[in-house]
Amino acid sequence: FCFAFVIGIMLLTGCDKKLETTNLSNIYLDNMTIGMKINKDDLTNYTDSDRYSYDYKYKFEEIVIDTNDDDEINYLFARFDEDYIEIKVNDKSLNKIEDVQNVLGNNYQNKNYDREQQLKEYVYKDNDKNIKAEFVYSTNDNSLYWIILSKN
Repeated sequence: FCFAFVIGIMLLTGCDKKLETTNLSNIYLDNMTIGMKINKDDLTNYTDSDRYSYDYKYKFEEIVIDTNDDDEINYLFARFDEDYIEIKVNDKSLNKIEDVQNVLGNNYQNKNYDREQQLKEYVYKDNDKNIKAEFVYSTNDNSLYWIILSKN
C-alpha cells in the first residue's frame, strides 16, 4: 500500500511540470518593460480609460500599467489586435502564436484562457528576473489578442 501511495503522489505531482526559465528581458510594449521606471511624460499620448477593472495605476485605452511605490513598472497589458502599441519581443513583431514560440522557444505552458471565446494562452516565466509573460491567442486562427507582462 505504501509503495502504491508514493507512486500515486509522484504521478500527480509529475503532471504539473516545472516551467523552465526563459529570458523575458527583451519584451517591450511601446519601449516599456517590467522593472523600468515609469516616465509620466511618455504617457501623454494615451487616452484615459475606465474600461479596465482592478486598481491599476495607469489605465488607458491603448495600454494598462501598474507600478510599485518606486514607480517601477510591475504590470503591463496591451492588445495586439488594435495596433495602438508597438509590441516587440527580441526586436521582432509578432502576429501569431507560432511567432511567439519561434522567438521565445518551447519552455511555455499552454493553458485555456476563455473556452467560450476560444482563447488560450502561452505562459512563459523568467525565474531569474521574476517575470511572467502571458500571450493570449485565438484557437480559431492562432492570432495573438493580447499580452500581459507581470512580476511574479
